[in-house]
Amino acid sequence: MGGFDSHQTDPCDGDFLFPAGSPGDPERKLPSASGGRRPPHSIAKAGTNRIGRVLGCATLILCLLFPTPLVEESCPLSSRHYPIFTGEARQVIASTAFVKAFRYFSAHKRLIHNRKYLTVIDYTKPSHVKRMYLLNRETCEVQSFLVAHGKQSGFSFASRFSNEFDSHMSSKGFFLTGRTYVGIHGLSLLLHGLEKNVNDNALRRGIVIHGAEYVSRRSVLVNRGRLGRSFGCPAVPAPEACTIIHKLKNGSLLYIHAGD
Repeated sequence: MGGFDSHQTDPCDGDFLFPAGSPGDPERKLPSASGGRRPPHSIAKAGTNRIGRVLGCATLILCLLFPTPLVEESCPLSSRHYPIFTGEARQVIASTAFVKAFRYFSAHKRLIHNRKYLTVIDYTKPSHVKRMYLLNRETCEVQSFLVAHGKQSGFSFASRFSNEFDSHMSSKGFFLTGRTYVGIHGLSLLLHGLEKNVNDNALRRGIVIHGAEYVSRRSVLVNRGRLGRSFGCPAVPAPEACTIIHKLKNGSLLYIHAGD
């Protein structure tokens, strides 16, 4: 499409103590009951204390050398764990789109810097429903939002996708979010396509996450049951754009599901 700010609109469409055992352990000062020697049970207990102190020290050293975020895997990355979710979130997490996203996330963790959120856009759903899902991996909460697709990808459903310039179609597949910038749509978020010949032109095409007034319930009414459409960007509701962008910026995984 040219630059990041080349999106246009028309009347209907728009564009993450230890047991520090004291050196003066009472066991070491027990009165001698037989020639200055400790009773057998005292010797055994002292040995146990020493082992405990050694293990405690070893644990601390390992934690210092290999720090691991305790929340990193607090939410299992598998649809098999869906019973921990409730209501609509249970169905969302068990969907084909999320299963694919989980698999990619697990296989490419080193690429993903912002691991708090995993985002899925399910373009097999019509545009009037909330089809963008943000999974918070620390709390296992799922938020859903309206999201637009490209003008040339379809009307209510996105059925055509492209990696070509000026196609005005949405791109599909896996993306990493990049930095933010402020353009004609306000705060926006760059997207880096991860799949060659599928979405790797996204950055050069200016495919970004941004807010848009045509992504709203009112737009659904004006457009007779569908959202307004973008020039290929996954545009989100303007009032929620800043919140979404600040959560997903700087290396979060986004998967746009096209049903194949």
